[in-house]
Amino acid sequence: MKMSVSLMVTTTSLASLAILLDVIALSTTSWLTTSRMMLGITIVTTSGLFQECRMSKCHTLVFSDGRGRAEDLAAASLILPLFILGVGIFFVIGNEFRNVNHGFTGGVLFSTAGLFGLIGVSVYSGLKKQVFVPGHTSSFGYSFVLACGFVVLCLLSSMLAFIGMTRPDTNAVRLRILT
Repeated sequence: MKMSVSLMVTTTSLASLAILLDVIALSTTSWLTTSRMMLGITIVTTSGLFQECRMSKCHTLVFSDGRGRAEDLAAASLILPLFILGVGIFFVIGNEFRNVNHGFTGGVLFSTAGLFGLIGVSVYSGLKKQVFVPGHTSSFGYSFVLACGFVVLCLLSSMLAFIGMTRPDTNAVRLRILT
């Protein structure tokens, strides 16, 4: 059963927006902001998944620099969904041009990407919650919020893909009535 064109466009647009949010979240350093007072000077540290900046000096974090496996899992759980979402978008769009039921597969892929993103966000927030130290002020930044928005958009895309597979294409129904 084919999905209506408007629902297909909405589904793929939400999935594309999710990809954009995830790329922005991965590439920025505002996942966690920590500030502390030291000798009357406030030291602000912003950290991302791949870079940490302290007092305007940044250094790149790589997977082999002694970070924990859980931090690597969080990063990988937010990179892998990019590829899964891309494949899911092609399945949903391909459903329009072929008489094969790929919309369901696209919905499953969107759900899987959302699940991986949820794992990444949960692992990162669980790790950083343990880092909070008395005397330090810590807060999650906009990159963390973008990653949470990524998860929500993935799940919305999957719901729309599943709804699109249960609803008949209204244009096809109109054509059947006219003929």
